[in-house]
Amino acid sequence: GFLFFTSVSACEADTVVETGPTSRYIVVFDPDVVPAGKDGLKTRTAVLNEIAKTVGSRVEKVYRSALNGGIIEMSASAAIEVGKRPGVLYVEADARVSASED
Repeated sequence: GFLFFTSVSACEADTVVETGPTSRYIVVFDPDVVPAGKDGLKTRTAVLNEIAKTVGSRVEKVYRSALNGGIIEMSASAAIEVGKRPGVLYVEADARVSASED
């Protein structure tokens, strides 16, 4: 199987369906605001921790190179608000999907 992420942006959705009180969301930053790659790891970690603290949660993962961002567990309404923050390109639900063989 393959690991893919959903492409539905929580910050652009009019209606968000939650499967529980919180879910994992990928937060991706604008590289002009939060540096990408290894050079931006310290800044990226600090910004993710600040966002997590604001929404009453914690950082699940900080990406080192795959994406300029990380994963935070939060409510769908918090994800929408985080997506409106300056420097955040998008927020989307973290989900595992696999390709099916028909």
